[in-house]
Amino acid sequence: SKSYYYSIADDIAKYPDAWCYVVVGGRSTGKTYGALKDCYLNKRKFIFAKRTNKDVDLLCAGSGAIGTKRSQYGLDLSPFKSINRDLGCNVKAFKIKEGLGGFWECQEAEGEGETPTSEPIGTLISLNSVSKFAGFDMSESDWLIFDEFIPRPWEKVARKEGDQLLDLYKTVCRDREHRGKQPLKLICLANAVNVSNPVSNILEVTDHFAEMQVDGREYIYIEDRGIML
Repeated sequence: SKSYYYSIADDIAKYPDAWCYVVVGGRSTGKTYGALKDCYLNKRKFIFAKRTNKDVDLLCAGSGAIGTKRSQYGLDLSPFKSINRDLGCNVKAFKIKEGLGGFWECQEAEGEGETPTSEPIGTLISLNSVSKFAGFDMSESDWLIFDEFIPRPWEKVARKEGDQLLDLYKTVCRDREHRGKQPLKLICLANAVNVSNPVSNILEVTDHFAEMQVDGREYIYIEDRGIML
């Protein structure tokens, strides 16, 4: 049903002045799906951030690097897999260099695998490598989506992960402001409910999340700080 899938676009319309949207919810509610589908349908450029270089490699596993033949196994772990199925499109993730990739609309060329047909529709980046790409122009991006921002208990997480995320945000925002664009929207998505994590802590919203859990509240909008939970 329509209401089953979470739509970040609805919340951005409801809280248009926020710069940061932090969304935690149950599995299978389509948070990542909804955000990326909205970008695709509205031709909105985006940055899709993951934790590590390995995460980036994994998402590109079915396509490999730009200019190489597609993996013979045809494994597609890209978050666009279900969007491709539902919309009849063909968006693939390709690796550009360590910790950096992108999403391209593709067509299958005989003997060559998937071939990008246009400019990338989005950038894929790992937070581990943010400092290496400080000069890389991502100012066309309207949304910065950090997927699975709450680490699983067994995941190794850099203590400075929150700083890395905000560093990336500020870099892109600065470039956008120079071009007279609206501020970047930061969208943090997660399934888990461990309220204390590097991102919640640096945004200083950990206590708010704890309150929400205790009170059973679905939304908090911290108006003076422009943060929606």
